[in-house]
Amino acid sequence: MEEFNSTTHEVKIDRWRGIEKLRPFPEAAWLRRMYIAHDLEAISNTRELRNPKVITVDDSKGNTG
Repeated sequence: MEEFNSTTHEVKIDRWRGIEKLRPFPEAAWLRRMYIAHDLEAISNTRELRNPKVITVDDSKGNTG
C-alpha cells in the first residue's frame, strides 16, 4: 500500500476506517482487511449540480442579511 501510494499521484489506497461501526459482528477479522481507493483526480473534478438555497434573516430593525 505504501509503495503504491508513493508511486501514484492520482489514486491513493488506505485502510477503510470506520467500516466496523454498526456491523453485526464488528470484531470480524476481515473487516480490518478492507481497503478503499481514493481517486483524487475525480474528486477534485466533482462539481455540485444543484443551486444552493439562499436564506435571508430580518432583524428587529428590518435589516436583512
